Amino acid sequence: MPINLQPIDFAGELEGARSALLVLCPVCPQVSLAMQRDSPWIEFFKYGVKTGALEDHVKEICGSLGARGIRTAVFTTRLPLPMMCLWTNRQRRRLVRRAKDFDAVVVLGCDSAAFTARQVLSDTNCRVITGMRMVGITNATVVHRFPLTFDLQDKTRVEIGGKGAHKA
Repeated sequence: MPINLQPIDFAGELEGARSALLVLCPVCPQVSLAMQRDSPWIEFFKYGVKTGALEDHVKEICGSLGARGIRTAVFTTRLPLPMMCLWTNRQRRRLVRRAKDFDAVVVLGCDSAAFTARQVLSDTNCRVITGMRMVGITNATVVHRFPLTFDLQDKTRVEIGGKGAHKA
């Protein structure tokens, strides 16, 4: 079950930054945003193995930050590990090398992903900012549609704090 994440307004935390690297966790943000925007999880011939809802969200962030004069770029893992917090040492070194050219890193992932980024970047001058908040967990049935499109059906959100399950 992926963690259910909601985007948050982190713009104030970028005060004084000239550049921000968006660090994307490869699973939970994709599933969460696809569910929230009621869009396909994967449309292979349109986005490859990326999720359109997350790609659109990243474009919105980059556009908003660019309008404020903040240079942006995107970083994610290359290997298909399911969670950012399980990155290999090589992937961690790759993040350090990439982040050295940025004032801030905005993590689009859960608290564990943000912790990993803070841990990896602790010896740098790069601020680590959380760009999403955990609100629970999600569950869905993956349904294949021709050609190579995967939808999420029977979507359920389980909220943090024991408030129960809700159909998404």
